[in-house]
Amino acid sequence: MNQTPASTQKSIADRLQETRENLFFIVGSGRCGSTVLRAIFDAHPMTAVPSETLWFGTFEYVNKRSFDRADDKRAKGLSLIMEDPRVAAVALDEKLLDAAVPENPTWEDLFVAVLTVYRESRGRQRAGEKTPYHIHRLEYLAKAFPQAKFIHIIRDPRAVVASYVSAAHYIRANGRNPIRAIEKWAYAYDAHSNIQNVLGADRYIMLTYESLVSNPQPELDRLCEFLNLPFDEQMLSFSEHAEMGFLRDANNREGLKRDLNTDSLEKWRKKLSHKHIQLIEHHCQKGMAALGYEPAFHRTPKMVAIEGALLALTANTRDFARSIRRTFVKASPSS
Repeated sequence: MNQTPASTQKSIADRLQETRENLFFIVGSGRCGSTVLRAIFDAHPMTAVPSETLWFGTFEYVNKRSFDRADDKRAKGLSLIMEDPRVAAVALDEKLLDAAVPENPTWEDLFVAVLTVYRESRGRQRAGEKTPYHIHRLEYLAKAFPQAKFIHIIRDPRAVVASYVSAAHYIRANGRNPIRAIEKWAYAYDAHSNIQNVLGADRYIMLTYESLVSNPQPELDRLCEFLNLPFDEQMLSFSEHAEMGFLRDANNREGLKRDLNTDSLEKWRKKLSHKHIQLIEHHCQKGMAALGYEPAFHRTPKMVAIEGALLALTANTRDFARSIRRTFVKASPSS
């Protein structure tokens, strides 16, 4: 692990504070280009952005209760971090992490410690974090980290849904039912509408995936200006400079091996049925109109709304059955 000379001359408190003061989050609906955007900033010689931590999502849901109940929060926090496979994937130095975690840490302190050790291991001055789900926690994160900035990347909902229903983890949970993917996009758009005025232009910025891949230089200039960061040419050749990180499907891995291109923009037309395209355009019409995404079908059959309700019912039934199975598994005595 290679720390920069500057970092070794500062106290750990100063280094943790430096991480807080320069922190930025990349959020979105998922399957929206956030992985590529993470790699772009991870390729910048001044910033380090690990693959998604799910820190204020699944990781918090699974672990925070036991952390809050622990008598020794420091020891408990360190064990939770080192046992997590996503943390293991970035190979944090355990001794440096131990030094970075303060006495009686908060949940946010643990997060900052992880990012501090990670960025210093890369010799970087700033840390970012990319977890699409964190869009559900924008107001909380904005208050917990009052100097943090937020980058929201949005993609054509038809492309987002087409990507979701092809992903193994989505299929395991939902089959080929597109309704949960549609809901993710709709939630992300509503979050954008609600938060942009709350945070203001100094702390929140939105870009579309289509503009990023079609006009990368202007978009990256705009993002760098937003972060008070000089543009660097390595951002455009991120496939050569970014760390791969923890990626759970082949599509994400392959996407990081190629430079920015527009090849995938229209693939949804072949991947989705006409019925599903109409369903997406019906549920996402407000956001699509606001963002300039032209509908493929200008007339939506009345049956689409009914079919959407049936798909939602199917998804809800599946979720309920899954929760029942989990309850029985937890309640069953171990063999």
